[in-house]
Amino acid sequence: MSYCFNPTCEQPENPQETEVCLTCNSPLLLRKRYRSLKLIEAGSFGRTLLCIDADRLNAHCVIKQFFKWRKIADPIAAMARARQIFEKEAKLLLQLGEHPQIPTLLACFEDDSRLYLVQEFIEGQNLLDEILEQGTFSEQKIRNLLNDLLPVLKFIHQHNLVHRDIKPMNIIRRQSDRKLVLVDFGLAKLLHSNSWGKTGSQYGTEGYAPIEQTRGKVYPASDLFSLGVTCIQLVTGTVIEELYQAEQGIWVWREYLRERGADVSDKLAQILNKLVKDSLKERYQSASEVMQDLQESAPRWQTIKTFSGHFGVVNRVTFSPDGETVASGSEDKTLKVWHLETGELIQSVISESQGVKFAVISPDGQMLASGSGDNSIQIWQLPTEKIQHTLIGHLGIVNQVAFSPNGQTLISGSADSTIKLWDTNSGELLHTLTGHSAAIKTVIVSPDGKFVVSGSEDKTIKIWHLGGGVLLHTLTEHSQRINSLAISPDNQLLASGSADNTMRIWHLATGKLMDILTGHSEAVRSVAFSPNSKILASGSEDRTIKIWVLGNED
Repeated sequence: MSYCFNPTCEQPENPQETEVCLTCNSPLLLRKRYRSLKLIEAGSFGRTLLCIDADRLNAHCVIKQFFKWRKIADPIAAMARARQIFEKEAKLLLQLGEHPQIPTLLACFEDDSRLYLVQEFIEGQNLLDEILEQGTFSEQKIRNLLNDLLPVLKFIHQHNLVHRDIKPMNIIRRQSDRKLVLVDFGLAKLLHSNSWGKTGSQYGTEGYAPIEQTRGKVYPASDLFSLGVTCIQLVTGTVIEELYQAEQGIWVWREYLRERGADVSDKLAQILNKLVKDSLKERYQSASEVMQDLQESAPRWQTIKTFSGHFGVVNRVTFSPDGETVASGSEDKTLKVWHLETGELIQSVISESQGVKFAVISPDGQMLASGSGDNSIQIWQLPTEKIQHTLIGHLGIVNQVAFSPNGQTLISGSADSTIKLWDTNSGELLHTLTGHSAAIKTVIVSPDGKFVVSGSEDKTIKIWHLGGGVLLHTLTEHSQRINSLAISPDNQLLASGSADNTMRIWHLATGKLMDILTGHSEAVRSVAFSPNSKILASGSEDRTIKIWVLGNED
């Protein structure tokens, strides 16, 4: 479809390849290169259109069209003033577009007494649609949002610009990297100082805008107020009118949560409440202040126990399904079982087979996948102790395998730098994932079966979509090879252990770094989460196992 650029056109929709609007005879190609596909949003002073750019191989772009001054008493003076503001603000947007989480300004021009901005199109879902589709945000998701957007606001405010219209619709989760992108800087809000509109005017959107903004004054703290309201709406999942008692001038969002059996920590609640203070002086004055409080209130992992007893490198740790014991395997040829609560060594078994480098049992306990340091994998039927399949395809030693939660797929990582996905029923090779530049040391599958995560000697971690083998994120924070990975049973966290002696905690879906754990004096060889996702175990070349617990925020 071609959408007419004439704002007064009564029937703007036209067939795709039409050159002239069938209703008003206006050209459908702006500047002989831009074709509008559909209307995204209309405001008091203009509108936003999804377009394609013929000069850029029909790449998508967003065009903002401004035209309101024609209804002002002195249109000539208003147009001159609009051009001055437009040029000034376009220059600011050009600078802001250097930030990777702000759309790039591609062009600005005047055509037929209308002003136009052409901006990068961000493919993804806005947070309003996300909450409608996926439900309310958890505390961790709100923290991730703040950690993602506060640096963007800090960058904007350092350029002496205030966004003025932060709300879920203007925050897009970019499809390519899951980063949050702040859109719609609303230059039209500055084009006429006497406007009075609820949405799209200089006064922002009703409910999200603080009182000083509704009276025509904005500060960095005004944006922080809007961000706070956005977070409150995302965590509660309801309209703002139910969360604020205008008669008493108080927010009741936390009471709303508690009535529905949910809540957030006191420290996060304190941050959100300070963001939305009615009094400008009582509010946060800068994004940096919020970032500092957020960092200080973040949950931290702490060592609560250290198990000593191995005489060799600890290669693997794992929790029992009931979460009461921890098992550890070492190069001293022993498997030890420890009681988590008391730290007592319950059992120590000497391995009879030195040649088996790994042995992984399927989720239903019926199959076992093993490797002996060559390029093949054997799948055993445990009840009969017979080999069901021998998987051949890797060109290097297989270092690690993992079963999908349903047991139908086996994932293998090899020294040949590839990950292979196998059908356990037929033994057929389904996919080969490439992208690492060195040997794969570890692979793991998320409990919900959506993600495969791989760690490599190239010092990177890659998160893949299991179904199609699509690479979603590459994590590059470790300085040495990745030895071990673990995903929390609730599918929220990814833990990585590295030869740089550290562990890192990541948000699985976004790949965002959340914490760095230090304490081992040598390389971390293994990490594992407890069934309740609250405890992490790590095994190291320093011959110790450390138990970490998520610290109490309050």
